Amino acid sequence: MNIRETAPRIEELEKISTRTDTRDYLAKAAPTREKLKDWLVVDVDAHVNETAFWSEITDRIDNDVLRYTAEAFRDRGPAPGLLNANGPLYQDVAGRIMHQQKLAEPTPPGLHRQVQLTQRAMDALGIDYMVVFPTPMLSLGMHPQVEAEVALGNAYNRWLIEQILPQDPRQKALLYLPFNDPEASVETVERFADAPGVVGFSVTSTRHKPVWHNSYMRLYAALQEVGKPLGFHAGFTWSDPSFAQINRFIGMHSLSFVHFNMIHMTNWVLNGIPERFPKLKVIWIESGLAWVPFLMQRLDSEYMMRTSERPIPSCSTPRTGRTGTSTRRARSPSCRSSTSRQSATFSASTRRGCSGSTCRRRSPARRCRSSRSRCRPNERSREAGMSASATTGDDCVAAFCARVDDALARGKPEAVPDESLQRVLSAAVRLYAAKSEDRAQELPPFGERPVNATEAVTAICAIMRAADLNFFDLQMWYRRSPSE
Repeated sequence: MNIRETAPRIEELEKISTRTDTRDYLAKAAPTREKLKDWLVVDVDAHVNETAFWSEITDRIDNDVLRYTAEAFRDRGPAPGLLNANGPLYQDVAGRIMHQQKLAEPTPPGLHRQVQLTQRAMDALGIDYMVVFPTPMLSLGMHPQVEAEVALGNAYNRWLIEQILPQDPRQKALLYLPFNDPEASVETVERFADAPGVVGFSVTSTRHKPVWHNSYMRLYAALQEVGKPLGFHAGFTWSDPSFAQINRFIGMHSLSFVHFNMIHMTNWVLNGIPERFPKLKVIWIESGLAWVPFLMQRLDSEYMMRTSERPIPSCSTPRTGRTGTSTRRARSPSCRSSTSRQSATFSASTRRGCSGSTCRRRSPARRCRSSRSRCRPNERSREAGMSASATTGDDCVAAFCARVDDALARGKPEAVPDESLQRVLSAAVRLYAAKSEDRAQELPPFGERPVNATEAVTAICAIMRAADLNFFDLQMWYRRSPSE
């Protein structure tokens, strides 16, 4: 047979376009999805393209005049009327990123189109919950008309609450706060805080409003009262004078997302807002993390030179390891120079065991082991007594474990009293920390019967809340070798 006549046919692959199905677009994410199937995955920064449904939003504007104006804009063309422009947009890289241009893929009748598109992305990536934000409206904080921001922000909120969130309990929202109008922001919280699917509220960071201003105190008090977090979502703009010097989109886009959140966080910390509202949780969104150690170092250094400008007594220093979440104070061991403050902050971001300006103290058990000759006789006797009663202790552990296994097997975890569980867990955590001090390698926390991912995450989150820790604190320890 002639080989040339049997050569395989070469077929051109289907080109990716704006009509390509999201599930095909994200097909290569399947291996990652499988790895995450035992984990609870929450995307806290998903975006809707609200202008694709702009008429549904503007029809919900409360102000009759502004609603009529929006309809007039719509009748004259497809441009999103009332919404301010944000300069040239290059995110689609001259058309090479198709889904950044437009989501034109077909969807069947039934659920709202936006709900279906979000579900496709969630299922393809293995995401359990998505918290949605607007996209073109991220620049609404720079709108020259405050009343337009209020009208569009609340219309968007109503659209989410009435059209999107009820159709899928996995989709949640941090609602838009018209931050340029403090009173309207308070009304937004009071109006929508209890709506199903609303997990908090957000401020688009691209704006020139000082978060420390007294007019916002009622807003923060209202958020604290309803127990919902406040998110500052970063954005970009070429209209800020600082970025007028930059002639490349990539430069402006790189810096502006961090720029506004740095300003807001600096004002937030230096004006003691976390101290005035200690139960108000704050989230800094889509600006990365690399700028946080930089800001910690700068504020710590300046604080040592100008303590009178910070509303914290001079005998205390802010715990920079908690920048952006709380400013619980720790007493400073001494007033160190600016150079030593910089060194301490650098160590906090690169070494295990340090948080801001104060390093983790050694446990009493370790201090005793490192100087055995100074241990008191009764302490040595206590250690001998513990060895002598090891058998009894093992029997108690076995009995407790058997009791837990029986309770779980019968589906009655309440059979083990809460107080007993708390005592055992507290003792186990303290003992694990003490035993881990002098080991060259990390002690595996689980034995022959490891816990699953859900059980581990449930316990870890509860322990972090009880110890008043956040994930920024945690990242200074995670995946560091014990010897560091």
